[in-house]
Amino acid sequence: MELINSGFASYVKKISEDNSLCDITIIVDNDEKSPDNVRETVPVQAHRLVLSVMSGFFHKMFNDNLIKVNQPNIRLAGVPYSIFQKCLRFMYRGFDDTLSSMTLEDGIKFYKIARMLLMDTKVQQCYSKWITKNINKWESQLWTIFSMAVKYDLQEVVLHCKNYVTDVAGELLFFDEFRTVPLSIVQMLLSCENMNCTQAELKKAIKCWISANQIDDHVANELLNSVRSKKDPLFKGEEVKFYNSMKVKVLEVEKQSTTSPAKYATEHSYSSELCFRKSVAFVGLTVFFERKWAFTQEIQMKPIELDVQISKLWGSYGKVQSLERTTVVDIGNLLTQRSAHKVSIFFPEIRCDPYTQYKFCFRWKGEGVQPVLHMFGPIAHDLATAGESLIWSIYKQQVL
Repeated sequence: MELINSGFASYVKKISEDNSLCDITIIVDNDEKSPDNVRETVPVQAHRLVLSVMSGFFHKMFNDNLIKVNQPNIRLAGVPYSIFQKCLRFMYRGFDDTLSSMTLEDGIKFYKIARMLLMDTKVQQCYSKWITKNINKWESQLWTIFSMAVKYDLQEVVLHCKNYVTDVAGELLFFDEFRTVPLSIVQMLLSCENMNCTQAELKKAIKCWISANQIDDHVANELLNSVRSKKDPLFKGEEVKFYNSMKVKVLEVEKQSTTSPAKYATEHSYSSELCFRKSVAFVGLTVFFERKWAFTQEIQMKPIELDVQISKLWGSYGKVQSLERTTVVDIGNLLTQRSAHKVSIFFPEIRCDPYTQYKFCFRWKGEGVQPVLHMFGPIAHDLATAGESLIWSIYKQQVL
């Protein structure tokens, strides 16, 4: 009686744990070999009914008499056991927590086998949501994800990848993996009106892609003409400046001596807070690096690996996004000719709630004489307030 009231679907997962009613054995490749497990194949027991309902491949096989009714097993050559087990788990349990904890590498293999088994129409929606949910974590492999999404026509993932790339184009376009993406992705990116990089950076990246791929001169010229048609600034969103100039009261944040600079790497850390008055989505901010050495002093400074952290201190109780990322800032040559330099830092969109206090932290390690971050005075803006701030401006995507 309990089975009828709860419905058969509630018990399907239990069936996977009971082999007594299994009526088919699927033989797959053994990809988990060890000294105690040297077999080339592995038998996996299953139920024809479940396979037929969840897989178009097995449905056709069982219903079109492609195998004998009483045939006890089916050999799937080229299908690894570890991945088939994940496909089987989806058939019985759906996209559960176990599948959600897959690595990206296993996830790509899983979807490839799911497509082969004609399960993709059932898997696609939850698989796409899983990919987009974890894309920040897999940023270093974003071009692999983007190429896979285009290949398998995962439109939700394609859109998310395109937005993510344009958010941090100044970094992602110079990943080695960018040179391996198909032409269609390059053309898709160049069709975007805005992206967070300069025209010079975009041109350099496209030239690197062209040199790494064998394409017709006509196509190469079209790509470069598309870059030339874009004018700086290409940045996404509207820059909201909290100050009209640097000629405000400067708060001393760090003092350094240029007479005997440290010969080992030391950590430099700065932070300030900002309270947003309105809901806002932003994709970038600007700070000023300031020189603390004389113009006559020759300083050879390496690029800075700047760690940026944005976190909520207090405010609304809703879901609040935070950010931790590292970006490379090369300002050594620029500060030899001027006392300060404005640096724009971009990242995937962050949505901030109104009347919520956020903390912005900047850290890096450097040897010898280093620049300092310029701390400005109070902010009294209709978008945000602060007693003092390192943030000169933000790039606002939209007000929600």
